[in-house]
Amino acid sequence: MMAENDGTPSMSAFDQTAGAMYAQLDAAVAQLDGGLTEELITAIYGGADVETIAPMLEEAGDMVSERVLNALVASPDEAVQALAYTIAGNVTNTDVTTANFNTVTLPSNEVESEWRSLRFAEVDLWREIVAAYQKDTVNAYPTDGVKAMLDQYRPYPAQRFAALLAAETGAPQPGWLDPGNSTGNTVEVSGLPMADSTGHLPKRIDDWFTNGFFNDFSKAFALHTMYIENGDAYLPRFSDPNAYWGSDGDGQGKSMKPDDGETAEVMIALLPNPFDENLTVRATFDEAIGKTVTIRFYDALGREVMTKEIPAETGDRHIDGRSLPEGLLIYTVEIEGRIIQTGKVVKQR
Repeated sequence: MMAENDGTPSMSAFDQTAGAMYAQLDAAVAQLDGGLTEELITAIYGGADVETIAPMLEEAGDMVSERVLNALVASPDEAVQALAYTIAGNVTNTDVTTANFNTVTLPSNEVESEWRSLRFAEVDLWREIVAAYQKDTVNAYPTDGVKAMLDQYRPYPAQRFAALLAAETGAPQPGWLDPGNSTGNTVEVSGLPMADSTGHLPKRIDDWFTNGFFNDFSKAFALHTMYIENGDAYLPRFSDPNAYWGSDGDGQGKSMKPDDGETAEVMIALLPNPFDENLTVRATFDEAIGKTVTIRFYDALGREVMTKEIPAETGDRHIDGRSLPEGLLIYTVEIEGRIIQTGKVVKQR
């Protein structure tokens, strides 16, 4: 790879690397789920019924992905959930149940693992390109050339950069951007939480999770930036906050009971929020239940980006979050395939 004097790859080298990487990504996407992964995940999370989803799954064949199966399991529709176990059993020639669902080896696993690695490489590549462009003082990375690369590859990790670059040069916003990433979507400061008399922002911001605030990238970005700059953090939001944090919101309170006849009370917290590289999983069990807790992370498009397993024991566990994409992440906490908790965290730069 050719490099500039400071060791940074040249513009043409970046372009060649991107071309090769996206060719591999396209090949992986075409193999997984018959090329319908995103359509399937969108349909499932959008509440589509079995009659709508089943024909799409037939096109996936034996290459149905783990991401799609996990989306099926997360559906509130029991008939849609059942599809996951049926399909997993068909493609593995085994009897798949909630007990062994997370242990089966799918025919698509190798390709999906490659797809994940390429997505992480995509994030790293565009981080390099953006950094090189911002430091450029000799026009080694011409604006028109960078814009041409953005329009050609349409990288999701660089959408916000593409929007800002267009705004700075007086160009129209690229048509391939998600609506929430356009610079035309701004948020008034009055719409954000206010600091208290001690100068700290509130830890509990449940209303911002329930009113659709996080559905808009620019609003979420403004909120996260404010918390980061103020040196504060907010707590994850659960369906019943008092069940986790207690009525005083101090992070100590009641905990959740898995709805499976177990008597053990469970509380899982991911801290800090926002985070940069490492996450601490703070787990509380009123008694050892001899099981494994699975934590799954999804990006803003519902794509699974990491899975971690921890013992179902009280204590802190640390997760290396450097490979997680920046921005809003949704996570689920599962015990034996049952989702007992969901929440959101933010990875900052």
